[in-house]
Amino acid sequence: MAIASIIKEGATTVAASGGTDVTLSSLGVQNGRNTLIFSTDVGALAQRIAEFNAKLPTPNAASLGGYSQARREVLLKFPKVRADLVRTVNTLRITGGFDIETTDAEIESYCEQGAQMLGTAAFLPYWKTGSLL
Repeated sequence: MAIASIIKEGATTVAASGGTDVTLSSLGVQNGRNTLIFSTDVGALAQRIAEFNAKLPTPNAASLGGYSQARREVLLKFPKVRADLVRTVNTLRITGGFDIETTDAEIESYCEQGAQMLGTAAFLPYWKTGSLL
């Protein structure tokens, strides 16, 4: 399968439709990470988790502009019990690194373009097979 070759730049929204609302409940912030659980999951074996981590820019003489990039990361964990009863965890890691002078509008545009690559049908063949062609 080929990687999709079109995304919408300047899209006004990237939104999910249909489905059921699931509340994410915070377990609190610890060591610079906020861990949230999916409230509909029962039991530790099936508990889905979203971990949010933020790294602020720091002074760095070796970086352009004298600061490191701000980093934002979300790690989604989806437990699965396989047919052989072995528990595994599927993960999706979303990371953004932005220069201190990047505008809010630019960051929003980057996130909307990335969301298309994560959630539109045109890119699902890549996520399923990993083909780089």
